[in-house]
Amino acid sequence: MDLETFRAAVQDPSTWPALTTDFADAGKRVAYYNDGTSTFYAVTETASVIRPLWLLTMARGKAKALKGVAVATNYAASLNDRSASETGIMQLTLDGMPTISKPDPKSLVAPRGSIYRISLGQRLRDALANQFKVPAGVTMVVDDIQSFTASVKGDSGYTTAGTRTVHRLYLAAAYILLHKKHTTSSKDGVVAIVADKTGNIVSWGMKNPLVSCWHGETSALMRLGGSLSAGGCVFSTLKPCKMCAGLIFDASAGGTKAYYGQEDAGSDAQDTKLDKARLGAALDAHKGNGVPRGLVVATPEKKALGETLKAGFEAQKGTGIKNPIEYITSDAAAGLMAATEQALKQKITKYKATGPSNPNTKRAVEYLVEFLRLQGVSPE
Repeated sequence: MDLETFRAAVQDPSTWPALTTDFADAGKRVAYYNDGTSTFYAVTETASVIRPLWLLTMARGKAKALKGVAVATNYAASLNDRSASETGIMQLTLDGMPTISKPDPKSLVAPRGSIYRISLGQRLRDALANQFKVPAGVTMVVDDIQSFTASVKGDSGYTTAGTRTVHRLYLAAAYILLHKKHTTSSKDGVVAIVADKTGNIVSWGMKNPLVSCWHGETSALMRLGGSLSAGGCVFSTLKPCKMCAGLIFDASAGGTKAYYGQEDAGSDAQDTKLDKARLGAALDAHKGNGVPRGLVVATPEKKALGETLKAGFEAQKGTGIKNPIEYITSDAAAGLMAATEQALKQKITKYKATGPSNPNTKRAVEYLVEFLRLQGVSPE
């Protein structure tokens, strides 16, 4: 989807009376601006985690679209009043900030030109659902996806079925999708999978370089209307940037954890809302440090995938590819992606065999195989 198609999917013609009625409604948040020829406004319920400034920034036509523009809201008197997600998307995607004011609703003056209302409407959500398919129904993979308990194995099998090795399977699925769905010469190298409390995949997304707000994580959350149930996890191939971290945090009121495969040393991914809330962590084969087990791949010796990707990227950065989004889809990382797929294949083979097995891991492997098949990818 290109930018113009995206904008057409999120905006609808409206009227000045509709805008002013919403602006005066204490149960709604509203923001609007005029670009000289048209007025764009967004409205959300006060209980919504998606706020109008996020929507207006999402739908603007270019990076400088809001630079120095006067934005009127009925809920934010200045830039200091933005939510974490509004702050993140504006910092990341705008080339220059607007001015923000909170005028009296009675003082609003009708502008010239057409008026458009911006929303995460059904057209966009349907398009994302069609592109990023998820299994129908609800599957209970684990009791609690945020848990990472250890397994205890006795002479006759598992006396305690742990969950600390489940998370890396979701991350492996994300890397496999990235590798299989990548479009040559496209800077689309981020995939994020969203799982609910019981491990059921409710959404996933992949970076679209044609739309600046369409990252792996944000596209997955836009498909859900910007709302997440507490207790779930986001599994991303790359550390969420400030925009994505802010939306993940706001979407579940801090009730979602984010696990990622590769660190991002860029300034856009430093000191994010998830960092501050300690809700994000790299899955890098950690043991005993408060995070689930990470991905280990054989290339040719067993090493943590995240550390290996980081080392490979840093080693060539001075003379080669400048950012991890392009590096992950390059020939230099192809061997690691193949090794990641092979690691999942080994799990599939292991859990097809008879004998004692961890039921949590077994269910996760079987579920993720079906999920990947739904995307036209067969990891077997």
